[in-house]
Amino acid sequence: WKHCRPTPGIRGPQPLRRHGTGKRKGGGVTTITLTVPISKLLSANDRGTSWQAKAAKTKWIRNAAHCLTIAEHGGKPPLGRCHLTVYIAAPTNRRRDAANLSPTIKAGLDGIVSGGLLEDDSDAHLVGPDPRPDTERSERGTYRFRFDFQEIS
Repeated sequence: WKHCRPTPGIRGPQPLRRHGTGKRKGGGVTTITLTVPISKLLSANDRGTSWQAKAAKTKWIRNAAHCLTIAEHGGKPPLGRCHLTVYIAAPTNRRRDAANLSPTIKAGLDGIVSGGLLEDDSDAHLVGPDPRPDTERSERGTYRFRFDFQEIS
């Protein structure tokens, strides 16, 4: 918990929220919203970036997602098998490919797993992630990733 501090200049990630019936089997959707500054974004198109820079960005994203998960989910049992849909809100309406942000999604998912929301991110526990563009825009200078976990039987 000591390493979970807000980043100056970035409005902190929003806490975990559970919507729907609240039943464990086939219940509602559990949502984690992660806000990532453009300077920390990882893309599949990154070619000339050093491994040290990628590792630092990955660590930042994983830590932010981990802290979000612990803040609300800490101490609760992990969810069962889930389908994950990730809605990506960009700061502009430019045309983009949501799948190019898979490295950012993977780092965020690793943080969510280490925070205890899921037992593992293997195929036995998770269907997805399914990246999709969000209809809303994020704040200037940031991307917003909304991880929606729908429990399946």
